[in-house]
Amino acid sequence: MDGPVFLTAPAGLAPAAAGRHGAAPWSLLCDRDGTVIENRSDYVRTPAHIRFLPGAVRALARATEAGVPIVLVTNQSPIGRGLLSLGDVVSLNRLVTDALSAQGVRIAGTYLCPHAPADRCSCRKPEPGMVRAAMDRFGLDPSRTALVGDSVDDVLAARRAGVQGVMVRTGRGAQHAVRLAALPEAAGTPVVADLAAAVERLGQIFHAAGDRSPAASAFRQETRRAEA
Repeated sequence: MDGPVFLTAPAGLAPAAAGRHGAAPWSLLCDRDGTVIENRSDYVRTPAHIRFLPGAVRALARATEAGVPIVLVTNQSPIGRGLLSLGDVVSLNRLVTDALSAQGVRIAGTYLCPHAPADRCSCRKPEPGMVRAAMDRFGLDPSRTALVGDSVDDVLAARRAGVQGVMVRTGRGAQHAVRLAALPEAAGTPVVADLAAAVERLGQIFHAAGDRSPAASAFRQETRRAEA
């Protein structure tokens, strides 16, 4: 496998280009392990390892309701390390997306990098290959697209692809925030508590950038109500 693997959305879920309020206010590329579900030092290898982080599903459901397209972008080196097969990882990811779907979250699709770090591929974050592939497939505007993750690699992938990056302190984020502060390439990257806080911050960022569409306004109102 030379490039990233694309996994289609669960049955019946098309790419969410718009919600009930009209055109999408912005687009969300989301890391998985450490951002949506718990990160494990020994990798997510069985269904029992899938545990959603507090508030993550609710945050993604609010984004879905407001018409924000969501694509998961995840490094899955257990494949390249020989610990899991591609089929194993596909099955585990489907459990994640099916569980999200049951809670009202629309995932447009998942990009995963199957390579080990030693493979030096162009898709494993911090390289921007998966981010660019997602933007190309779904026609996303980089000026209105963000990547949220818990590692320096997520932030660097965002920067190199020309999209907004946000780091969360869940997963490895608390430790990686220290490293992030020392990287000139990542200067100015917001660091927030969790995915819910990231979604809130991104609503503010894109509003400040001039997005005053009805969809963006409705998204911010829904987010404030959910936080109240």
